[in-house]
Amino acid sequence: MLCHYRSDGVILFASEAYASWRGVAVSDLVGKNIWDFVAPERRESVLSLLSKLSPQTRELCTETWHETANGPQGILWRVCALKFDEGGSWLEAESIGVDFTDRLRVETELRQANARLREAEGTLRQQAALLDKAHEAIIVRDLDHRITFWNSGAERVFGWTREEALGQIKHELVYHDPTAFFVANRRVLELGEWSGVVEQSRKDSSRIKVQANWTLIRDNEGEPQSVLCIVSDITERLSLEDQLKQSQRLEAIGQLTGGVAHDFNNLLTVVLGNSEALVERLADRPSLQRLAQITLTVAERGAELTQRLLAYARKQALEPKSVDIDQLLAGMEPLLRRTLSEEIDIKVVRGQSLGAATIDPAQLESAILNLCINARDAMPNGGHLLIETANHDLDEDYARQNTEVVPGHYVMIAISDTGAGIDPSNLGKVFDPFFTTKEVGRGTGLGLSMVYGFVKQSRGHIKLDSEVGVGTVVRIYLPRSGVDPVHIAKPTALLNELRGSERVLLVEDDELVRQHANTLLVELGYEVLVAPNGPAALEILRVETFDLLFTDVVMPGGMTGRMLAEQAVQLQPGIKILYTSGYTQNSVVHEGKVDEGVVLLTKPYSRLDLARKLREVLKPS
Repeated sequence: MLCHYRSDGVILFASEAYASWRGVAVSDLVGKNIWDFVAPERRESVLSLLSKLSPQTRELCTETWHETANGPQGILWRVCALKFDEGGSWLEAESIGVDFTDRLRVETELRQANARLREAEGTLRQQAALLDKAHEAIIVRDLDHRITFWNSGAERVFGWTREEALGQIKHELVYHDPTAFFVANRRVLELGEWSGVVEQSRKDSSRIKVQANWTLIRDNEGEPQSVLCIVSDITERLSLEDQLKQSQRLEAIGQLTGGVAHDFNNLLTVVLGNSEALVERLADRPSLQRLAQITLTVAERGAELTQRLLAYARKQALEPKSVDIDQLLAGMEPLLRRTLSEEIDIKVVRGQSLGAATIDPAQLESAILNLCINARDAMPNGGHLLIETANHDLDEDYARQNTEVVPGHYVMIAISDTGAGIDPSNLGKVFDPFFTTKEVGRGTGLGLSMVYGFVKQSRGHIKLDSEVGVGTVVRIYLPRSGVDPVHIAKPTALLNELRGSERVLLVEDDELVRQHANTLLVELGYEVLVAPNGPAALEILRVETFDLLFTDVVMPGGMTGRMLAEQAVQLQPGIKILYTSGYTQNSVVHEGKVDEGVVLLTKPYSRLDLARKLREVLKPS
């Protein structure tokens, strides 16, 4: 816009743009006075500006704002003096105007955009800081699966630093099997989101279970751009859930077994004892003796079944000692060679400077025999059986990855075979009660579960590894003892050498068991009085003296065998105590161990078992 005018205000020239801005035609401006077109309130500021023109200051600039129908309008005016008189006063001048409204709007919008950008950058920095503080792993990957964001949570969960992870292919970094990744990726591209539990790998090659939640991120046009992954390590939670389920299963089995063990073992005590007696007395009648032997065998199997259930439920009464494992295995070798097939090569490799283990030796022998029989059954055509011992330390990292393991020093017994192996789909069930891969009638499915329960009750650890067509190895870790091992003496005395003549008070609430036990004691030479419960026994103890109290642990009437024994010792300080029970219910057994000083004969028992325990208790101290 340009307007040329004289100092008296007469317009000499006006451009089309200037005329348009004034809202008139050019012909309406030329020859007219410029002051007719300047708003009265602006004339003073314009005259003040023009008065500053001089030969020294021939050009001036100013910004003016004008209200228009389209809103405020900004004009940058450059005023130039073109002629001066001899006195230095300007005669002609021109004003050139440039509309800077659009530029100013752009600059304002740019300033606002920059402010928003700085705010957004600050927000992003805050969000990134918050994401770094998140416990979960937060990962962003592009559609080529390359990692573009890796927060501190991801560093904690997976072990790789941000610098190590950025740019890596995600499924190559954290998936040992990429199949699950591609299945999930297809779902997230189809549905926009996916969630599930998958197994992934850490930098140290350990495996973890994670809860993964994926969301597909799209650009402004709605096209897929990247995938946001939020990952939580749930390995420990799942382990705790497994422990809880296992504990609940054990508790249910324990309650079920305990509910029937006491009465069932009472019945088996009578059946076993009578069958045993019949086998001896029917020696001259082979056909009847064979029936008695069958009854005895079936009763023994029933006793074994109950004992194995109690073992799995960790309810059996253990008598742990400091045991030399190599000595125990040396004593077992002849039995193992007789029991296993001649086609199986047995090799025992003993560890150097092997420590003693705290364990119930009889139950450990039973567990080892069970494992060796399992190995034999896995090698019907022969093979190699290797039994190894070694000192072994289980550290905290191992304990975190294995349920119920306490870090510490252990003695390891490894039993390996070259048999058929176990299918991977069955590995998670091998310790479950009644699970077996054998044919019907060839096993109860309680062998491994019994070993498992016994080892766990002994505060040990058991691990099974197997490969189909290669074989199986079972490793048992037993707590190492801090004291010298005791000598394990094998009972060799015959029944005739175990007779006695002492006075015995027999206390048993079950009438059939009471009659049976009384008969056995009398046959062994003892003088016997009987009582059906604790209060009746106390009445007898007040008037009669005895060498030994032989009492059931669990009895009705509010007085247990333990309570009776305590009062019996007060009445007769020198009396010896022998307990018996089919299920102790923690009265003389605590935390799986028989209490110090307690001698317990577990039902069902044979006449020889009873005779040996009686002489053990009555021997001079």
